[in-house]
Amino acid sequence: MGKKIRLGDSTVSMSFSVTPEQRDFIDSTIMKVDSVKKGNALFRLCQYYAKLVYDIDFIPSQDTYKRIIGDIKPDDITMREVNLKLAKKLLTKYHYSHTWPNTSIVLGFYFRSKLLGLISYGVGANNNLISSICKGVRADEGFELVRLFAFDWAPKNIESFMIARSIEYIQENYPKIKILVSFADPKQGHIGTIYQAANWLYTGKSKDDYFFRVKGKLMHPRTVSNYPKEKRIQLRNPKNRVLIEGKHRYVYFLGSRKQRKSLRKALKHQILPYPKLDRKVKRL
Repeated sequence: MGKKIRLGDSTVSMSFSVTPEQRDFIDSTIMKVDSVKKGNALFRLCQYYAKLVYDIDFIPSQDTYKRIIGDIKPDDITMREVNLKLAKKLLTKYHYSHTWPNTSIVLGFYFRSKLLGLISYGVGANNNLISSICKGVRADEGFELVRLFAFDWAPKNIESFMIARSIEYIQENYPKIKILVSFADPKQGHIGTIYQAANWLYTGKSKDDYFFRVKGKLMHPRTVSNYPKEKRIQLRNPKNRVLIEGKHRYVYFLGSRKQRKSLRKALKHQILPYPKLDRKVKRL
């Protein structure tokens, strides 16, 4: 079956007796939110292809992509390390923070070569974080889970799946890593539900901290300290100081059962009950 499509000043005939490689290319094009603009030739091509092959109306929206993908089984998802330069570009664009912390590894999760989500680990903003968790553990013997992102068209519970698979990967490929730490930001309405579901230990909140508001964005004091003296004085103006509530801290131990038991004994923080989401509704 074919159709004539106008491309610029020319008219070409398109046939959809496509090869698997051609189909994957068009599928991946459909999946790229920002690459298809309504009205251009590529949009018309995807629109016709989606109707002919999938019998759905193509609209560049996440709902369309989800309908195209359909149900995804865990065995259909592949994982691999992602180049840090590419990961930085994706995470600063799509993650709500739009920032890039100190990162050691990024793992991408794919379905038919389409990216579903990313999870990244590193030393985070605080180089002494890991050594502050357990006695006798060095700073380079742990990772902070610094970013976790999944597209809306990814399957349900994809975040939990990504965390579980990434832990397996770290244990196999980074044997010296003993501790994983992650934080849930109450400012974003997060209490760490996915970490609770994965049996991470809850160790309370980190300390409240002062940030500096610079051109509408919050900047950590350590970042300010990297500027020249005159600029630091300007940025550290008391009027720019903002008190930020501490984040929920979760810890996960790696290694054998004996090693995990030993790390738990060396934990410097008290293990507390999981926080619950406040579902109270204010009465008017």
